[in-house]
Amino acid sequence: MPSRPRAALIEALLSGLLLAPFAHAEPASSKDSDEPPPRRDAAQSARDGTFLPMTLSARIGDQRVAAVVYGGYDSAQSQGGALTAVVEGALYRHLAVRVGVDYLSNRPGSAAATAGVRVGILRQERHGIDLGVVALYKQQGFTETTGELEFMVAVARRWSRFALFGNAVYGQGFLSTERDAELRIAALYSFGDRWNLGADARARIDLGDPPAGSRPAAAEAAFDLVAGPTASVALGPVALLAQAGVHALTFDAGGTSVGAIALGGVGASF
Repeated sequence: MPSRPRAALIEALLSGLLLAPFAHAEPASSKDSDEPPPRRDAAQSARDGTFLPMTLSARIGDQRVAAVVYGGYDSAQSQGGALTAVVEGALYRHLAVRVGVDYLSNRPGSAAATAGVRVGILRQERHGIDLGVVALYKQQGFTETTGELEFMVAVARRWSRFALFGNAVYGQGFLSTERDAELRIAALYSFGDRWNLGADARARIDLGDPPAGSRPAAAEAAFDLVAGPTASVALGPVALLAQAGVHALTFDAGGTSVGAIALGGVGASF
């Protein structure tokens, strides 16, 4: 049996580990910090860019848990239904763990999982911008059908009601010849406390080299672009979300596919 001091130490360590995910430190009083009081409602998460359909926020906000689901139609890529769902839990104010799944209805067995972390490095209240990095495992990448590791730098800046968000992304497959790059950019304007209107766009390019002597697959994309307006309205802990726009793809074997996207979704923040 351990001595009483050792037992007390073990008990303290176990308590710390169990309570760490909920130890979301509150900001200091206004005398010691320039940061506003914490808000965990959906309105604040929407303004922070947490519910954007493609661009990731650079900011890990005050919410402990955030979740978002988008579903709709993509006529260029799937010619059918598309679904994306993500859940993110914050561990302190500078680290968040996220898991998600993407699904295309016209591809049986196409559900692909994602998992990774976001790390907040700078916050606008203290440093003038929000800056963060993201590392993800994706079961299916842009052209990497066996999975990829994705690394991202995210930046954001707000001016009163207007905010800009940007991501620079590199994806590396498990074969050295499989890799891609992405650029994502979004803008949001807040109307009052509940409404946000803006635009979100993503461009991806295949940087990989096909194996020597092989022919490019007819259905393998070399470049794609998705862009369109987005809107949200917050209702307490829940936000209703929408995006519509255009999706264009070009293929390694030649040819282009252009279609429309229409997505609706729900975000929640606690």
